[in-house]
Amino acid sequence: MSITNTEEPKWDRVESRREHPRMRCAGSAEVHFFPAGVRSLGKVVDLSLGGCCIELEDPVEEPRGTRVEAYFCVMGNTLQVPGILCHVRNQVWAGIQFSNISPRKAEQIQELIEEIFGEVKPE
Repeated sequence: MSITNTEEPKWDRVESRREHPRMRCAGSAEVHFFPAGVRSLGKVVDLSLGGCCIELEDPVEEPRGTRVEAYFCVMGNTLQVPGILCHVRNQVWAGIQFSNISPRKAEQIQELIEEIFGEVKPE
């Protein structure tokens, strides 16, 4: 069974290896892919201390392992986080693992997750 753009990705195999639980959330996103300089807009689907899933408006053509910079706004909080493209599903669902984040950035992500947790339960 294949998924369409309107379905949420099935990351079951990935979820079982996750160090941090994902929190469902909604917000706007922009991803910059390096070194190509490609930029894509989308929306945040979920977030954890270790990464996020973003549904992009344009198909992802960059390979796994591509360095990215993710900008997202969730619940009025805007964050810019460096990462690595880990998974791509149906060319529009991008799984991003955060990398080289500062202690302050990790604290901001944690605070945002705690704010989300107050409204929804972790998966």
